[in-house]
Amino acid sequence: MKRVLGLMAGCSLVMAALAVVASPARAQTTRQVTITFKLTINGTPLKTDGFAVQWGETGVELCNAPCSGSGHTFVQTMTFPAGATETFVFIRGSGRVTPDHPGQMFGKQTLTAGNDRTVSAFFTYGTAAIATPSTGSVPPVAYGSAITGAGIALVLLSLWRPRRMRTAA
Repeated sequence: MKRVLGLMAGCSLVMAALAVVASPARAQTTRQVTITFKLTINGTPLKTDGFAVQWGETGVELCNAPCSGSGHTFVQTMTFPAGATETFVFIRGSGRVTPDHPGQMFGKQTLTAGNDRTVSAFFTYGTAAIATPSTGSVPPVAYGSAITGAGIALVLLSLWRPRRMRTAA
């Protein structure tokens, strides 16, 4: 009987020690990365316009109507687990922007959270009836122009190179 009681006491002490000491699997935590969202509104916004940034099925409100314009910048931050890849979509809507009440998409960026980052967008109200949005990124036309220019340079180089070889012979 004393052996059984001694064995039970020993097992109880071991169990208590294991419960107090954190296991390595539980001690590991996922590193968090802070993403800062910045939206600059240029011009005079409509009194009913609100702005948000959304990803997946969630998001964060940047400005609830009425918003300030004339270069005012709105800032919000969120934390994400390191390694998470998200597509961030900037949206303008009439009133409060929600998934049930979507608005006009004017900026989109996909990134993988590795370090603290800032995702910026600009919205410019013009003199026209339709607002002119801008995300601050290089438009596809600029990429196309650069590729076309490089192609023309290669064609001219290939035409010039054979002539040079003929004159050397």
